[in-house]
Amino acid sequence: MNHKVRLCALLAIMGVGFILLLVPAMAEMTYLVHSKEERRPGIFGKKGAYAQAYGLFNMAFAGGTLIGPLWGGFVERKAGWATVGWSLGLFVGVSVVPAVSTVTILPVFAEPLFPSLKTIHTSTLMNR
Repeated sequence: MNHKVRLCALLAIMGVGFILLLVPAMAEMTYLVHSKEERRPGIFGKKGAYAQAYGLFNMAFAGGTLIGPLWGGFVERKAGWATVGWSLGLFVGVSVVPAVSTVTILPVFAEPLFPSLKTIHTSTLMNR
């Protein structure tokens, strides 16, 4: 019984953490789309960039929802629960590197190569 309570508590913590990450991610996506629309107005049509951004976000979420349990079930059958934990942790760790580098490192290196590239930060949007 103790393990079930611990599992429920951990799942609740994960759910709260997910919600706390999801809302800022959606807000950042809106700011990013806004900056791209400012650079090249009308490129996506009327509100087309927002629809495309949210569509890609939902596609990635649905892909993870589909692949995660399939991968977990396959690995659990072949190697056990411990391997499921570290393999999914490894996958998340490897996935974070391109995501963080795209947001932080790429604009720093791209700006000298493309001087017309305007980087926008959330603080500048909040002050408007």
